Amino acid sequence: MKKVIFSQVMTDNGTAEFSGVYDRNGLPVKVILEADDDGVVLTAVRRKLTDIELMEICNSADGCENCIFQGNCDDEGGSNS
Repeated sequence: MKKVIFSQVMTDNGTAEFSGVYDRNGLPVKVILEADDDGVVLTAVRRKLTDIELMEICNSADGCENCIFQGNCDDEGGSNS
């Protein structure tokens, strides 16, 4: 797995979003960094996969037993949220 380090300097309150980040299974996540007077919050949210993304993952697996979804394809597909 390729490791990438992002850096962000926030000198004031605000929000920064990072795309192109993936979880340990290679699924896309959105990372949001929010700063306000109370502190800083870092959130990683995995979004629903598109049908095309789901098919690409399923086609790259050698059978459902080797798939990261383990046969739960219907729960993972859908539109972006």
